[in-house]
Amino acid sequence: MQGGGNPINCGTCWKNMPPVTLIYLIITGPVSLALVISCLALSSKFNCYIFGYLSLTPYQIYQKGEVWRFFTPYFVNNSFWSIIYVLLGFFFSSVVLEKAMGSKRFGIMLAICLILNSLLCTAFQAFFGLIPGINSVTYFYNQWYDYTPIGSMPILILIQILDIRAHKRKQMMCCCFQMPVWLYIILLVVMAQLMMYPIWYGIFYNISAIIIAFAVPMKYLQVREQLPLTNAPGQAYDQNAAGRAVAPAGGDNFQFTTMNGAQTAQEKKKEAKATKNESQWGKGGKKL
Repeated sequence: MQGGGNPINCGTCWKNMPPVTLIYLIITGPVSLALVISCLALSSKFNCYIFGYLSLTPYQIYQKGEVWRFFTPYFVNNSFWSIIYVLLGFFFSSVVLEKAMGSKRFGIMLAICLILNSLLCTAFQAFFGLIPGINSVTYFYNQWYDYTPIGSMPILILIQILDIRAHKRKQMMCCCFQMPVWLYIILLVVMAQLMMYPIWYGIFYNISAIIIAFAVPMKYLQVREQLPLTNAPGQAYDQNAAGRAVAPAGGDNFQFTTMNGAQTAQEKKKEAKATKNESQWGKGGKKL
């Protein structure tokens, strides 16, 4: 209950959820959960061969032609903690951003960002994993060949940074207090890295997401105005109202016909002006 009004309805929440966010949550949650349980059953949680077919492995992509790996890493997580962390973080940021941008534009931009992130990440892996001398270090050499289940943390980093930039946020709420966005981003990346297993893997994966998120031109992050997510003090929270888009741009000059014949803002202005003139000059045009 909020403000003594109607209770929050989970069905309304799902109904108002934008399609791209809903599809991602429906896919990545059950898929990740099924994979983790399967790997636990095989007694090989973090090195399960099933993850090997879905991970971002440059050798398999460029030398074996397994191009699906450009996308599949963003839909799988390697632990219960990372599943919960990604789903909650993605939900709270993606819903707001998708409603503000529009589902079609949001979906296209997200798909392009994920492809660019995979390309940039594999470029880092190729540089460190194939150049003689550098690849003599086992950690760098393995970047090109390893089936590392690094999870879907980059998509969370992408969405949150894009949301911060699109809405020009200066502060973010975290751990019950406000913090500057630069500190929030650092904390976000550190937490995402800690969700990796082992934690020293996937560094290029997350770094690439940061670079791509800040490289997106602002003209592609233009958002529409939205209704406030909370009502005035003392009023009940309206989930349906929060899920609807606000009136289009144009202010009082935008005209529309209401279903119940109510006056538009422009009509009200004209009526008020006529009433003022009549009270000042009279119906006959003579000043009173």
